[in-house]
Amino acid sequence: MSSTPDEASERRARAAAGVRRPGDDAQQERLRRLLMGVGFVVVVGAIVAGVIIFQGGGSGSTAQRTPPLPVSAASHGVTIGRAGAPVHVVVYEDFGDPVSRQLEEASRDYLHADASAGRVYVDYRPVASRNGYSRSALNAFATVLDVAGPRAALRLHDLLFDHQPAAGAPVPGDDQFVALATKAGARRAAVAGPIASSAKQAKQQWVESADAAARKAGIRGLPTVLLDGKRLTGTSVIGLADRLETIIARKG
Repeated sequence: MSSTPDEASERRARAAAGVRRPGDDAQQERLRRLLMGVGFVVVVGAIVAGVIIFQGGGSGSTAQRTPPLPVSAASHGVTIGRAGAPVHVVVYEDFGDPVSRQLEEASRDYLHADASAGRVYVDYRPVASRNGYSRSALNAFATVLDVAGPRAALRLHDLLFDHQPAAGAPVPGDDQFVALATKAGARRAAVAGPIASSAKQAKQQWVESADAAARKAGIRGLPTVLLDGKRLTGTSVIGLADRLETIIARKG
């Protein structure tokens, strides 16, 4: 029903005077709820839009992504990084040598990161300077490099250091080397035979060739790090790792 002029004038007068009549409160409550609903929709819409914008920006951005690590097979090991990098590093090491493990633990993260970023090219050359774990581990490494490729061999390289037995501990059995090789990405059927004790002669020539190449290069102690063809020294293993990291940061 339409309002009469008198009723309209009365409402305006009441509104100006702050006077209410029955029914005004209900109308204002409906208005309040309506405005709250509209405000809620606007806020939720803004939040959803913000999430979409944030996610969209993240999915399209590559600034925080780490480039893939280039890995290749070498004559007596594996390399990471690109040959055109400004810094070249050669690491002679022994999977069974505790000092080699210390260097590996102190340098692995930054060498991988710097190699991914194109600052350094690293040539890992493991040798077997002793019997027991050193020789069995190098045999497993050579096997995986042959049957599963350099990337799996690099993963096994890291695992062999991580699982180096404590001084005086027994050498792990063949099944443990097979398990590590499988964890690194090799097929069990492809590595179980060559890693077995009765078949280790299959990689004996590779192991002996790696050892002979290290001796020919004048390597007498392990670990040995060559930086751009020259031996890098340090007051300790940690000092050596820190110095190498600093030089790569400066030159790379």
